[in-house]
Amino acid sequence: MRIRGLSKTLRMLSDLESITQDETASVLLHFANKIMADAKAAFPNNPELESIKSYSGIEVTGEGQLKVTIYFNSNLAAYIEFGTGRFAASYLAGQAEEVSKEAIKFYVDGTGTLQASPYLFPAFYRYRDQIIPEINRRLEIRFRKYA
Repeated sequence: MRIRGLSKTLRMLSDLESITQDETASVLLHFANKIMADAKAAFPNNPELESIKSYSGIEVTGEGQLKVTIYFNSNLAAYIEFGTGRFAASYLAGQAEEVSKEAIKFYVDGTGTLQASPYLFPAFYRYRDQIIPEINRRLEIRFRKYA
């Protein structure tokens, strides 16, 4: 007895994980680059800050999950993002919990005087709701040939 489409279905299933991971990684890297570009554009333009460098990348974790990393190589970058002392407290009071959780990693003693100049989280929030729909769109296109 012959089952129509079985070989095609089996081929699709074997390709599913690889295609899904490749497309997801591509979308994540695309948006990481957009976030980084926006963050750099919003970062204060000051010659004293030229030593601060930014990095972004994507990796597959030990659990097989994709992880995107976007960071700057100096704690000063965090102080610019969140502010320090009373300025940080004021800024963070109106922010999402995830922002406060990140900011607390850089807390020293609460006496700083640097006003917040957010650049990275606003860029992230600008694009985050576009990521999943774009992954779904690309996967739908890729898997149409199996329909």
